[in-house]
Amino acid sequence: MPVAQRRLGELLLQGADGIEADPERAVVWLREAANQGDPRAQAWLGWAYDTGSGVRASPAQALRWYTRAARAEDATAQVNLALLYQQGRGTDVRPDLARRWFERAAAQGEINALSSLAWLLATAQAEADRDAERALTLARSAVAAQEDLHSLEALAAALAESGRFAEAVVEQRRALSLLDAGGDADLRDALEERLDAYRSERAWRAR
Repeated sequence: MPVAQRRLGELLLQGADGIEADPERAVVWLREAANQGDPRAQAWLGWAYDTGSGVRASPAQALRWYTRAARAEDATAQVNLALLYQQGRGTDVRPDLARRWFERAAAQGEINALSSLAWLLATAQAEADRDAERALTLARSAVAAQEDLHSLEALAAALAESGRFAEAVVEQRRALSLLDAGGDADLRDALEERLDAYRSERAWRAR
């Protein structure tokens, strides 16, 4: 029963197979399944609270439901929970918990977790928290699975942390090439700032 309820909720949340999207009804079915312990439904319910889809946005409720799903080893929930801890939404900023959940999701091969963990290991402020070799391995795995801005940025940062600045410049340029010409100006500026750092043979440090 929870699986059927969750699947109906998923269809209603975004609409598919001739079913018109109805986020409010979706949340009703997802909550039914989530309360019966379905981890995927718990992850979707967390996402609904995270994004305000069908319910009033509530980072605290997103944290609650992501945590339940993450403890059941739902990798997507683990990544989203890590992001809440990283950004301090619905909770205090907790880099240690962000890393812990990225680690657990990366162990399952979740692509965003591979990129995020590689980024953390390459750019951490504290030297004890950095691991260039592991960051490079993770970033390469992420790029091999899905070449996108996030994975290419992680690879560039890992290469820079490894002292391979010329290669870092190449990968950062590839990341920049994926941005639309009229895209987010702040994001473009951030990517170009990191490109300048690699050209100057400086590894990037998270701020």
